[in-house]
Amino acid sequence: MGKRQKHSLKTFVHRTLIVRLVLAGLVISLVLGFGVLFSERDKISESVISLALQRTTLFNESVSYLFDIPGLPDYEKIQREAEKFQLSRIINSVTITTNNQA
Repeated sequence: MGKRQKHSLKTFVHRTLIVRLVLAGLVISLVLGFGVLFSERDKISESVISLALQRTTLFNESVSYLFDIPGLPDYEKIQREAEKFQLSRIINSVTITTNNQA
Protein backbone atom coordinates (compact mmCIF):
# COMPACT_ATOMS: atom_id res chain seq x y z
CA MET A 1 0.00 0.00 0.00
CA GLY A 2 1.12 3.50 -0.80
CA LYS A 3 2.04 6.10 1.71
CA ARG A 4 -0.76 8.39 2.77
CA GLN A 5 0.15 11.99 3.20
CA LYS A 6 -0.87 13.54 6.43
CA HIS A 7 -2.56 16.86 6.09
CA SER A 8 -2.77 19.19 8.98
CA LEU A 9 -6.04 20.19 10.56
CA LYS A 10 -5.51 23.70 9.23
CA THR A 11 -5.37 22.45 5.61
CA PHE A 12 -8.48 20.34 6.15
CA VAL A 13 -10.40 23.30 7.58
CA HIS A 14 -9.30 25.56 4.71
CA ARG A 15 -10.37 23.05 2.10
CA THR A 16 -13.71 22.49 3.78
CA LEU A 17 -14.27 26.22 4.11
CA ILE A 18 -13.40 26.87 0.46
CA VAL A 19 -15.76 24.13 -0.75
CA ARG A 20 -18.60 25.44 1.40
CA LEU A 21 -18.02 29.03 0.31
CA VAL A 22 -18.01 28.02 -3.37
CA LEU A 23 -21.22 26.02 -2.93
CA ALA A 24 -22.89 28.85 -1.01
CA GLY A 25 -21.84 31.30 -3.74
CA LEU A 26 -23.32 29.07 -6.43
CA VAL A 27 -26.59 28.70 -4.54
CA ILE A 28 -26.85 32.46 -3.98
CA SER A 29 -26.06 33.12 -7.64
CA LEU A 30 -28.72 30.68 -8.81
CA VAL A 31 -31.38 32.09 -6.48
CA LEU A 32 -30.64 35.68 -7.52
CA GLY A 33 -30.44 34.70 -11.19
CA PHE A 34 -33.84 33.01 -11.14
CA GLY A 35 -35.33 35.97 -9.28
CA VAL A 36 -34.07 38.40 -11.91
CA LEU A 37 -35.18 36.07 -14.72
CA PHE A 38 -38.76 35.86 -13.49
CA SER A 39 -38.92 39.58 -12.70
CA GLU A 40 -37.68 40.61 -16.15
CA ARG A 41 -39.87 38.02 -17.87
CA ASP A 42 -42.93 39.59 -16.24
CA LYS A 43 -41.84 43.06 -17.35
CA ILE A 44 -41.35 41.87 -20.92
CA SER A 45 -44.75 40.15 -20.91
CA GLU A 46 -46.44 43.35 -19.75
CA SER A 47 -44.57 45.33 -22.39
CA VAL A 48 -45.59 42.94 -25.17
CA ILE A 49 -49.24 42.99 -24.11
CA SER A 50 -49.21 46.79 -23.97
CA LEU A 51 -47.65 47.04 -27.42
CA ALA A 52 -50.17 44.55 -28.85
CA LEU A 53 -53.05 46.58 -27.43
CA GLN A 54 -51.64 49.81 -28.90
CA ARG A 55 -51.16 48.27 -32.35
CA THR A 56 -54.60 46.67 -32.28
CA THR A 57 -56.18 50.01 -31.44
CA LEU A 58 -54.28 51.70 -34.27
CA PHE A 59 -55.33 49.00 -36.73
CA ASN A 60 -58.97 49.15 -35.65
CA GLU A 61 -58.98 52.91 -36.09
CA SER A 62 -57.40 52.65 -39.55
CA VAL A 63 -59.96 50.13 -40.85
CA SER A 64 -63.06 51.29 -38.98
CA TYR A 65 -64.53 52.61 -42.24
CA LEU A 66 -64.72 49.03 -43.52
CA PHE A 67 -67.05 48.11 -40.68
CA ASP A 68 -69.33 51.09 -41.27
CA ILE A 69 -70.46 49.72 -44.65
CA PRO A 70 -73.90 48.06 -44.40
CA GLY A 71 -73.93 44.28 -44.67
CA LEU A 72 -71.19 41.78 -43.95
CA PRO A 73 -67.64 43.14 -43.86
CA ASP A 74 -65.45 42.45 -46.89
CA TYR A 75 -62.86 40.12 -45.40
CA GLU A 76 -60.54 40.43 -48.39
CA LYS A 77 -60.34 44.21 -47.96
CA ILE A 78 -59.72 43.78 -44.25
CA GLN A 79 -56.96 41.25 -45.03
CA ARG A 80 -55.33 43.67 -47.52
CA GLU A 81 -55.52 46.47 -44.97
CA ALA A 82 -53.97 44.18 -42.33
CA GLU A 83 -51.10 43.34 -44.69
CA LYS A 84 -50.56 47.03 -45.53
CA PHE A 85 -50.65 47.88 -41.81
CA GLN A 86 -48.13 45.15 -41.02
CA LEU A 87 -45.87 46.24 -43.87
CA SER A 88 -46.00 49.88 -42.76
CA ARG A 89 -45.05 48.85 -39.20
CA ILE A 90 -42.08 46.85 -40.52
CA ILE A 91 -40.92 49.75 -42.71
CA ASN A 92 -41.26 52.19 -39.79
CA SER A 93 -39.33 49.82 -37.54
CA VAL A 94 -36.50 49.46 -40.06
CA THR A 95 -36.41 53.23 -40.65
CA ILE A 96 -36.23 53.96 -36.91
CA THR A 97 -33.51 51.33 -36.40
CA THR A 98 -31.48 52.72 -39.32
CA ASN A 99 -31.84 56.29 -38.07
CA ASN A 100 -30.76 55.30 -34.57
CA GLN A 101 -27.63 53.58 -35.87
CA ALA A 102 -26.56 56.59 -37.96
